[in-house]
Amino acid sequence: MTSTPQRLFQPVSLGLATTLTGLMGLAAVVAGFAAIASQFSRFGLGVGVMLIVYGAMMLAVTWAAYRRFAWAWGLLVATALLNAFTVGSFLETQDAAQRYGMAALLVVTVVAGVAAILPATRLAMDRGR
Repeated sequence: MTSTPQRLFQPVSLGLATTLTGLMGLAAVVAGFAAIASQFSRFGLGVGVMLIVYGAMMLAVTWAAYRRFAWAWGLLVATALLNAFTVGSFLETQDAAQRYGMAALLVVTVVAGVAAILPATRLAMDRGR
């Protein structure tokens, strides 16, 4: 019987996609709380709540993919696509530090997306638990 970390990374593509999606979800939740804490206004509260909700949704997709529910595969791919388009939209900024940070985050997002669409990932999700 394989241990939990070994099971998560069999195949490696599923483990990579799941782990990176979970980390991005956690980052969105943290950013949401930071937005609420930094701006005591309705706008800051709205942005913060939406980031927390989106991050929680990504964490739910991560949990479902970790449990290898077959229906979670499409959500894993969709999350990666949405994250890539969102991060890509920030690349047009004039601020060099933000542009480089977003470029690095885009690489992480693309790696998660490519790992999610690989046939090995789909096969592992279809086989289930």
